[in-house]
Amino acid sequence: MRLAFPVLLVTLAFCCYEANAEACPSIVSELRSFLMGTVSEFKDILQSFNPPPEVVQAEVKVKQCIDGISLEDRLEIQNLLGEVVSTCKS
Repeated sequence: MRLAFPVLLVTLAFCCYEANAEACPSIVSELRSFLMGTVSEFKDILQSFNPPPEVVQAEVKVKQCIDGISLEDRLEIQNLLGEVVSTCKS
């Protein structure tokens, strides 16, 4: 659960930075894959942002740590992020 707070802060930064406060669909998709998807799915989504290889490697290492969190906890984090995105829309 230590990673839940940083993930929440990043989500808030991405969701609420615009004047209309709508979450960017690609960021929502990336976060969903980060929490629940496979490493290969996550890499495919990351490639759409054209990141340097070092960034992809670093993100994959963090993803592997996230995969070590229980499914129940990841679902709780995903639900919390869903609430944040919903709040940003309204």
